[in-house]
Amino acid sequence: MTAAVSISDDAGNVILSDTIALPAMGHRSFNLADRYGSVTAQRRGTLEFTTPSPGMISVLGLSFNATGAFSTIPTIAK
Repeated sequence: MTAAVSISDDAGNVILSDTIALPAMGHRSFNLADRYGSVTAQRRGTLEFTTPSPGMISVLGLSFNATGAFSTIPTIAK
């Protein structure tokens, strides 16, 4: 399955669209700065993941600081 990724800035303007291949019953993980850092650095906004019907995914967002402390980032299902 392929999930569409849409990255928007805090004004709601789409700044990047991409797709991510997801293996059946598998997972995919990535660091936002490594994968999309060239367009997301020093910006606030949202990532939206869309799957083809009847696809379903779960998303977990984590935020880390330089000391290694981390917190979760809230996710919203549409």
